[in-house]
Amino acid sequence: MKKKFVLSVAIILIVVAACVSLVGCTSSTPTDFMSKWFSAEKKTFCTYKEDGSETISTEYIFDGSIIKMTNVRTIVDEEGNKSTSTSIKIIEKSGKTVNTYYGNQEEENEMQWAVEVTEYATEKDVPKQVKTFYESLSERNYQYVTIVSFEKKDFENNFTKKDDWYRANNPLIYEFYGIKIDKEALLIKDDVDSDVAFNAKYVIGCDTISIPAEAKKALDDYKESISNN
Repeated sequence: MKKKFVLSVAIILIVVAACVSLVGCTSSTPTDFMSKWFSAEKKTFCTYKEDGSETISTEYIFDGSIIKMTNVRTIVDEEGNKSTSTSIKIIEKSGKTVNTYYGNQEEENEMQWAVEVTEYATEKDVPKQVKTFYESLSERNYQYVTIVSFEKKDFENNFTKKDDWYRANNPLIYEFYGIKIDKEALLIKDDVDSDVAFNAKYVIGCDTISIPAEAKKALDDYKESISNN
């Protein structure tokens, strides 16, 4: 009986320890989460915007030395017809070379790929398209800078949690933003009561980026054209 009791206590302690470790992994404030997000080598940032009959979804994936941006734009006309266009940019750093793949697709047509190859000597000479990519990301983050930089006390004093979403105690100051934090993601709504899943989402971790065969072929064709000149 004593052995069974000791074993039961041990099991309970293991379960409690596991629960505590999981809670410890969940950030308590946006600032805490974002510090982990920025330091993560693999991460994702998504935005969603509705503007009348147009919706725009953008996803940035950071997978080590490869970055991918996907932009999906959908428009619905007055008759309810939907048209969708997709653009993709993949930036691949390999040694002192940066391969930039550009993909564009209209409706159900095949995606068309083009490629640009740039070499650089030092990190300060990293090609313009890489810097522009990060500048674009910074601009998209700018509107959320205030609410992702709260210190713990300020956040607790200005936001209250309801139905898993933190909402501003005073919407006149922080508008109607909603914030949701879990272990791997931070979600933001421009209007906490809206039906959208999110307007911005930061995720620690990402899907592995694979370069499509058609994009690789565009790179091979590019290299061949250069060698023939």
